[in-house]
Amino acid sequence: MEQSYKSTDRRVRPLSLTTSGKQLEIDCHEALEKAARVMSTAQLATDHETITAGELTQMLAALTTKDDTEVD
Repeated sequence: MEQSYKSTDRRVRPLSLTTSGKQLEIDCHEALEKAARVMSTAQLATDHETITAGELTQMLAALTTKDDTEVD
């Protein structure tokens, strides 16, 4: 990141990404998207059935969002 103003300027201005910083942000976003696609289709096998990591994540999310009074 680099300052978009001179240090003698007292007004507050936002920081801006350098060209390499913008590309790093794009690369990280693409890597996260690829990882999410892989995890949503990765097969997790148990003794009785096979589910995807995405399905497991949805089940865990549903359990953690339930009201405490519903959980025994």
